Amino acid sequence: VRPRAGHPVPWMRISRITTLSRDRRGLAVAKALWEERDRLARRYDIAPGLLLSDAAIIEAAQRKPRNAREFRLIRSLNERVRMHTGGEQDKMFERYAPIQRAVKPNVWKTVIQQALALPADQWPSMPPAPADSQANAPRSMKVWSARHPERYERLQAVRHVINQIAEDTRTPAEMIVKPQIIRNLCWTDDPGGRDVAEFLTQQGARPWQVSLIAASVSRAIM
Repeated sequence: VRPRAGHPVPWMRISRITTLSRDRRGLAVAKALWEERDRLARRYDIAPGLLLSDAAIIEAAQRKPRNAREFRLIRSLNERVRMHTGGEQDKMFERYAPIQRAVKPNVWKTVIQQALALPADQWPSMPPAPADSQANAPRSMKVWSARHPERYERLQAVRHVINQIAEDTRTPAEMIVKPQIIRNLCWTDDPGGRDVAEFLTQQGARPWQVSLIAASVSRAIM
């Protein structure tokens, strides 16, 4: 049995994208920013969230900055790639320096302007959610703990593993893997019988993320 994939429309995996369900122009901005972020992330082999957070995409889509002043007011769009320094971690993050110089805030400004200039007939609509009920696990921990205690216990075990890896590498846990991907894995039937690396890949995890966590996560859900 192949792992269930995430939302069939990749950019619809943006966190809180449903807040734009009735705002097609906002969806156009979000889609354009996601596509540019994904293109740059693949080009530089870097986690997309290190270039631009999902929260920044949603804020830009909601506020729709139309000039330089409005753009500057959205702080998250004007942050450069974060640098990490200190001890052994320098080698891990030293490759971010050229990316910081290359990916400037003006990149996002241009993308937003192009999206806002699109005619209404080119604005995207909110695609339907996948029919597979296990494709997107619930975020509410009350649902997990009250209705699916076994899945909740499994999720807690995997979270512990991810947090330990985050601590060991001095990397934010949400950068190591998107929390929704882990929820989706733990929500599925018999995750212990799955190829975790393949599941993570199909859910959108980057190769470096898969190689970092797949083995440890597999042991946690056995």
